[in-house]
Amino acid sequence: MYHGVVSSEAAIPPDREAGAELYDLDVQKFQEQMQFIRDRGRRVVTLEEEESLGGQDIVMTFDDGEMNNFQKAFPILRAFNFPAYFFVTVSRVGKKGYMGWEELMELRDAGMLIGSHGLDHEILTNLTAKKVQRELVESKAALERHLKVNVEYFSVPRGFYNQTVMEIAAAAGYKKIFISQPQGSLGANCLARIAVKGDWSLRRFEMALEGKTPPEEALFNSSKSIIKNIIGGSGYDRLRTLLLKKRQ
Repeated sequence: MYHGVVSSEAAIPPDREAGAELYDLDVQKFQEQMQFIRDRGRRVVTLEEEESLGGQDIVMTFDDGEMNNFQKAFPILRAFNFPAYFFVTVSRVGKKGYMGWEELMELRDAGMLIGSHGLDHEILTNLTAKKVQRELVESKAALERHLKVNVEYFSVPRGFYNQTVMEIAAAAGYKKIFISQPQGSLGANCLARIAVKGDWSLRRFEMALEGKTPPEEALFNSSKSIIKNIIGGSGYDRLRTLLLKKRQ
């Protein structure tokens, strides 16, 4: 799971959530990671190839729909002939730092897959069922209307989901729901991902491809999941924002 792929001249949205920069990957690092995948003979595939998927295959995703994905990541993906899923926050399409419909259509025409990241990048577990339905249904409809494609994939924004979110997503017609760290048991239509961070070394990237996590990182992730479950989406978001501001 990628977010921003950046360089000194890459477009950075002004309205990002606190901590988004932790997931910004320098374009040179991204190039090196793609070359590493190619050199190791690993396949980058889509879920449409599900019948032939192997344990070494990679499914690549990008969250948020930032313009730097189009400017920096897309040309590299195209050079390597790697497919990817781009999950778009619909209310931000065309705003400063984000892809517009023209860029999304170019991704579509190049064989990339476009999915929903909701209307407003909300923490869905904070919302009523009616508002969750609006986030999922209206974002799907807008993408389908503008891009003339079936939108069958949804990426949960901010990492918070529950059974209600999963049920509404399924009812809305999404075939697969992409999440970050898993919380409890997952349904067959729910896919956990590994978030690539900007400070990763190439060795850390290799570990991710091998399904390994450094012990201290695994402990941190486990602790974070416990805290999320205890204080909920709003509480965790406030705590995270406060801690990140103190680091600046």
